[in-house]
Amino acid sequence: MAPAFIGLMGISALAIFTEGILKMASPHYIEFLTLLLLGALTSRLKLKLPGVTGNMSVSLPFIFIAMTRLGLLEVLVVAGASIFIHRLPKR
Repeated sequence: MAPAFIGLMGISALAIFTEGILKMASPHYIEFLTLLLLGALTSRLKLKLPGVTGNMSVSLPFIFIAMTRLGLLEVLVVAGASIFIHRLPKR
């Protein structure tokens, strides 16, 4: 059951990424590069919220801003870069 779910999620992600490439609009280079840089730099930081047992990555607001300001492909790149850097092992 779990391998089928993971496979379905991978296929869905590939379909969304392909749709983003096919429907790519004129990019906003400065906004995209700024949000990509800020999302990548802040992805290693964590914010402890009062009253919550977990924490939140500081890059989340930059991903949300990218979702409202940029195209699908650009949002996927910003989110993917943030997640990739967040998952790198710490020294």
